[in-house]
Amino acid sequence: QASKPGKKGGAGMAAILKEEVQKLQENETALEEMVTAAFTGLFVERYRDRAEEVRASCLSALGRVMQLHPSMFLADTYLKYLGW
Repeated sequence: QASKPGKKGGAGMAAILKEEVQKLQENETALEEMVTAAFTGLFVERYRDRAEEVRASCLSALGRVMQLHPSMFLADTYLKYLGW
C-alpha cells in the first residue's frame, strides 16, 4: 500500500533532516578539532624553522588552505602567522 503524503510524513522527514544536520555539525566540529591539532602540531613548530624552504612551504600551505576554507582560516588564530 502506497503511503500518502501528509503531516505525519512531513514531520518524519523533518526529524530525519534535523538528525542529519546534527550529525554533520558534529562531524564538522570533529574535523575542525583535527585540523587545529594538525596545525598546532606541524605548522606552529615549523614556520620558524632554520631552513628557508621549510618556512616557505609552511606559509605557502597556509595560504592555500586559507583560500580553500576562508571561514575557518581567516581568523586571528591563523592570520597572525602571516605577519611574522
